[in-house]
Amino acid sequence: MPKQFTFAPRLKLVLDHLRAVRVLHKYVNGGDLEKDIEGLKNELRLELNRHLLVPAGWEEIVGYEGWMYSQPSKKWRVVRGDNIELEICLARPVGDDDVPYVNLYVPEGWKKRKAFISELKPPQGFQHASELDASELLEGMSIFKYVRYEDYLGTDGVFDSDRFMEAIRSAAETLVKLEKDIDGMLERLG
Repeated sequence: MPKQFTFAPRLKLVLDHLRAVRVLHKYVNGGDLEKDIEGLKNELRLELNRHLLVPAGWEEIVGYEGWMYSQPSKKWRVVRGDNIELEICLARPVGDDDVPYVNLYVPEGWKKRKAFISELKPPQGFQHASELDASELLEGMSIFKYVRYEDYLGTDGVFDSDRFMEAIRSAAETLVKLEKDIDGMLERLG
């Protein structure tokens, strides 16, 4: 009688779904995932510009090295060539450690950065940079909200894309509503 081999459960799962795993592997590693994420960013950018940012007097979102940024028109320049800004990151859903988030970006090179951030009060559902270990912070983080993909999986395992995109839009709107408070803080800091 031939020997029976015991496969590790996760390896068995991969082998049981080998065709699907290969298709996903090619999608994730072949560049198509990046293209689709860029398409999603463009759709989000257009939606936020049209229905949130431009009507509120903010500049249209610009992309820079994978992130998206906006700020109130002609305001919040605190360092030559850098501003306090709304920052949105749509990280890849697989293959890296990053998590999508919405942040109030505060330039690292600004002399009054620590004083400004210490005065910031995170809105409900947001975290403050002081809550994380320095090794966990990304450059420019101050008050932010993670929008984890896995939080939008239903009990059936299906991703709720509408709820996910609404969470990003809502977080961005929350930071836009802080404009006057931030203006006041900047005025006090001189």
